Amino acid sequence: MRRFLCLLLLLASAGMAPAQDLVVTAGSEEIPTQVFPAEGDRLIVWLSAEFGSTPRRTALAEALSHRGVEVWLPDLHAAWFLPVGRYSLNDIDPAAISALLDDAISRSGKQVFLAAEGRSVALALSGVRHWQSATPVSGALGGLLAISPRLFVRTPQGGEEAEYLPIASASNLPVYLLQPEDSGGFWHVGKDIEQLEKGGSPVFLHRLPDVADGFYARPEFTDTEAAMTQRLPAILDQAMEMLGAYGGAPTQAAPLQGEAGAPEAPHNSELLRPYEGERAAPALQLPSLRGGPTDLADLRGKVVLVNFWA
Repeated sequence: MRRFLCLLLLLASAGMAPAQDLVVTAGSEEIPTQVFPAEGDRLIVWLSAEFGSTPRRTALAEALSHRGVEVWLPDLHAAWFLPVGRYSLNDIDPAAISALLDDAISRSGKQVFLAAEGRSVALALSGVRHWQSATPVSGALGGLLAISPRLFVRTPQGGEEAEYLPIASASNLPVYLLQPEDSGGFWHVGKDIEQLEKGGSPVFLHRLPDVADGFYARPEFTDTEAAMTQRLPAILDQAMEMLGAYGGAPTQAAPLQGEAGAPEAPHNSELLRPYEGERAAPALQLPSLRGGPTDLADLRGKVVLVNFWA
């Protein structure tokens, strides 16, 4: 926490332009957006995770602004009056993400990058696809910064094979994937890349050791996660440099089989399953080490020590 407060004081003393409030129109909806201006030639439209924005993510946007990267933080939950939580962004129309990209490109004249976290990465990919199909500007969209992506139809439960959303293999923009190693998603990252590359996306993988999902946004974090958070602006700056070398997202979308899809809650998110058999306990009648059977019913009224071995 001390490092976080020091970062805020450093940013405040640097004399940066204060954050600005902007409203982006997406069809009949208005998306309140916090803008952290900067004089550089890059801009990040950052889609927060399903749990909304946090003070530490805001501090990260300020740090990027200090490095010359403009950051837009759209509040999708406020625009649609959505409660925060898992799967809360499932019903957001990808056209809204397309509208955010259009607005950022036309207002700024900068090269725009889209950043997304967790399950919102699928929404970002669908939004880019909509943008490519509508009014794409060649070279204007530099690529996607995907942090801890969750591209599954449902989160795999113990031993289940991961089933991916169709949009995962139907995207062709450059992707820089940042994956914390202390995360369940780390064990699927190879398949994540395989799916993204199917649609034609060039993918860079950046493994982040000793940190877990949301390390830069959670109110509770380790010293190692605080140190990685301080490094993150420089990491993202380098990531945009590498993505920019590809000349931007293609103006034509990759082929899509069926619907893009949205993440679904698992049918049963608990590893323990309800027992469907007879619930009445069987009679406890077991052979004794002394020979002959022992019936628990014969010991009623006495103290009985039962030792269970798993």
